[in-house]
Amino acid sequence: MKKIFSLCCAAAVLMTGMASCEDPETGYDGINYIYMDSESASMYDVEGASLEVTVMLTTSLGQDLTLDFKVDDPDGIITLEGNPVTIPAGERTAVLTVKSGTLTEESRNFRITLDESTVLPENVAWREDFSFTVISSSMAGLTEEQEAIVAAYMEATGIDLKKYIGLVNVTTVYTASSQDSEVPLPAQTVNGITVISLSEESAVGQPVLKMTSNPMGLTDVFYDKLKANTLENPYWAEDQAEYAPSYTELLEAIGWTSSSDETFSVTLDGIKPGTDGTVEFVADLSYFDEEYEETVEMFKVPFEFGFSAYEREKAALEAGTIGPEKDAEWLYDATVDPDFYLNCDNIAEDYYECGNWTESSAEISEDKLVFTFCIYNYNEYDYSRVVATYTPNE
Repeated sequence: MKKIFSLCCAAAVLMTGMASCEDPETGYDGINYIYMDSESASMYDVEGASLEVTVMLTTSLGQDLTLDFKVDDPDGIITLEGNPVTIPAGERTAVLTVKSGTLTEESRNFRITLDESTVLPENVAWREDFSFTVISSSMAGLTEEQEAIVAAYMEATGIDLKKYIGLVNVTTVYTASSQDSEVPLPAQTVNGITVISLSEESAVGQPVLKMTSNPMGLTDVFYDKLKANTLENPYWAEDQAEYAPSYTELLEAIGWTSSSDETFSVTLDGIKPGTDGTVEFVADLSYFDEEYEETVEMFKVPFEFGFSAYEREKAALEAGTIGPEKDAEWLYDATVDPDFYLNCDNIAEDYYECGNWTESSAEISEDKLVFTFCIYNYNEYDYSRVVATYTPNE
């Protein structure tokens, strides 16, 4: 299932400039940009769901600013509540609420932009459009074979797996590691929805669950981490091209920017509920390293990533327009491959010993489905800890 993340926020260098211009008393006289940002750039087409989008100015104005927005939606699926938006004098932000009607397809991408009828004051300018996706909540019913698998599990355990199939609410407590310190970052709680289905690996006696959208509630977390290491990394900025040209050459070749429409997806298969209330979900992905002639142990939760910009990178590498074949000094981390940066190390034991590691475990009952595990992301001091709790559907 596709998920689009094109958060219309500036890169790290621009954001630094933005922070320094928040107070008009600083005398900032540069362009006063209008930005849009949101904690997520996706939503489901379920009743009551909405997307809160913050409309921001670089610096406040001395008078109210009214902004009229529009969305590329010829079928009238999207409703913009609170539109037009007014940012009061002396303030920098206001909120626009996005709601969706029901989709008949898997997902659909939309873009919010400033309506041409909006007249902006002198030195105020629209920065860039805000892209988001709406994911369809329609789910195919279980086949006769799948019904038999669910019934057999119900008979063996008393647990109705149907309550964990479809759109299932998840609360995720995520304790991230840091690139700057051994001390874990404060835990954050994320409430979301995961789409769960019966995997093709399922059989009577062993049902297997597959999370096809937002597994463990981590899709936004993963994408933010990928961007922090690449697109929003100050070392990847244009003003660093003299010292590290590989990064800017890569971004130019694939056309990934803060406003380009991209699809970033995460799935997780192979989740095996047992008859004793435990759940297997960690995979043995160990492999033989031919260069060092040794087996590399690799146990981790087998998330699978898809990213449109990386597909363009692979095509550019194949064509020889970028990469080590063209440039012997090409940097090894000049890539936007999600697998390079995300969930990229063994979690079987506490290798880093900084306090965030936890043993992987999962349990299922009629009341909840809980996963506890950790992941390791590129260039961090320690693992990040995850506790994802699913509430069964009624």
